[in-house]
Formats: sequence, C-alpha cells, structure tokens
Amino acid sequence: MASERERDWTASIVISSDHAGLRSHFKALEAELYHALASIDDPRMVAKYLDSLLTTSRVWVRARQAMRERK
Repeated sequence: MASERERDWTASIVISSDHAGLRSHFKALEAELYHALASIDDPRMVAKYLDSLLTTSRVWVRARQAMRERK
C-alpha cells in the first residue's frame, strides 16, 4: 500500500505457522505490521517503529523468563 508520494523503501514480511492454532495469530500480526508500515513514508520512522517492536519483544521475553524463574 503506497502513500501519495513515492516510497523509497519496501518491506517484505513472511510470518507463518503450520500449527492451526497459531496460524490466525501469525496472520493477524502480519496484517498489523503491513498496516503500520503502509502508513509510514519516512524510512527513519520505519527504523523507529522496528526498534519499538524489538524493545517490546525483549521486555516480554525478559518478563516471561522472570516469571519462570520464580516458579
């Protein structure tokens, strides 16, 4: 989905799972990533968005590890 001005970057996303219980979740994540990226014209903002995703993921992983260690 290109915006009004020509994009000087492209994104290719492949997220999939053969597990039926996860397939819809992966599709939803893929759709959200495309939706968010389609709204960004500036590559610097794309980098900030991706950094935000990485940070959020790392926080989630650390929290999960901490909860496992408490058990």
